[in-house]
Amino acid sequence: MTYYPELSLYDFDYHAEPEGLTVGWLEGDMSYSTGDVSVDDWEILSDLGSLMQNKSRGYHYCAICAEMLEQFGESARFGSSYRLGNAEIRVVSDAGELYVAPNLVLHYIVDHGYRPPDEFIEAARDEARRRWGA
Repeated sequence: MTYYPELSLYDFDYHAEPEGLTVGWLEGDMSYSTGDVSVDDWEILSDLGSLMQNKSRGYHYCAICAEMLEQFGESARFGSSYRLGNAEIRVVSDAGELYVAPNLVLHYIVDHGYRPPDEFIEAARDEARRRWGA
């Protein structure tokens, strides 16, 4: 997967203008923030991950894990399970800032202790409230 420094400009598609700020585009040899994510925030991110935004044709595996394993997310809200590594989680804050994370960020949080930036977590709450009244 492509590495981006945290909260840098998202410029994945060279045919389009850069958009949003990056969150959780991790690589195995790069440092990242760690810490807890609340259960409520975890559930919001899992629900948003199930939307499979900007789905790609292939899959990326975790570059931190020693083995190339399939990873899965679950949404209790939608009663669904979905594969990680082929889509994005896109959230917009109430102030209008777009944040873009690979859906593999869910695996990073659970298995590697990754802690996304507070502004991303807050934007995910904003997005969930607008979508579902959460």
